[in-house]
Amino acid sequence: MTENREPERRTINTNGGNYNERIEGNYIQGNYYAAGTSSEQNKIVPEICKNRQSLNEYLNIVVTNLKEKLGFLEIKNNIYDDGQALKLVARKTNFDMSISFVPTRGEAFFIFAELEQVNADSLREFSTRCLKYAKAKTNFSTVGGAVYNFKFPTNLCFAVALVDDLDENTRRNVQTINPLKHSVDSLWYEIPLVYELNKKQLYFYEKPSDWTDHFTGEIAWKPIRKVIQEALIL
Repeated sequence: MTENREPERRTINTNGGNYNERIEGNYIQGNYYAAGTSSEQNKIVPEICKNRQSLNEYLNIVVTNLKEKLGFLEIKNNIYDDGQALKLVARKTNFDMSISFVPTRGEAFFIFAELEQVNADSLREFSTRCLKYAKAKTNFSTVGGAVYNFKFPTNLCFAVALVDDLDENTRRNVQTINPLKHSVDSLWYEIPLVYELNKKQLYFYEKPSDWTDHFTGEIAWKPIRKVIQEALIL
């Protein structure tokens, strides 16, 4: 007879609060609770994607990359925002980067959500909603801190759509259409991406598709792609 066991739980103390993890199977679910603030409560979100094994494996590796390679400690699961279910949200304040030898500092968000299907238009809509969420959570004192430290204030929002399958036309559009042509914000870079679970492949704007793209944020895309490599590519 198989014995039912409660999921193992552990708490990691940090300077700003506690990072609580619940270990269930091979997938680690965690929430960071900042000291002195009320945190969002975990809720049950619908399991839209069918390939649960690939999804859990990917998020498990991504969480490890974000914590160990990029120093993210504030990581939350299962958040509802404006009717949208977010599977995982990672946030880091004082995220440093250099754009063409210009030092920048700001907040960085990695936001993941399961979607049944996605095309160029729905991905843009999803990315815009993620950016809206990130802006609402941003601490405006970060801008002042960046200027005080002689760094240019720059925030990043990586919106990662998780889908089982992606059609070839959408794959091509995600890789070749520069999203900065559709979004202009002096303090934010909005970066939409898609992870196809059945192929275990990440798709994003990898390189300029025509000469005009070299004049539309390509100077920023180079360091952004390095961040994507560190955090999101297996």
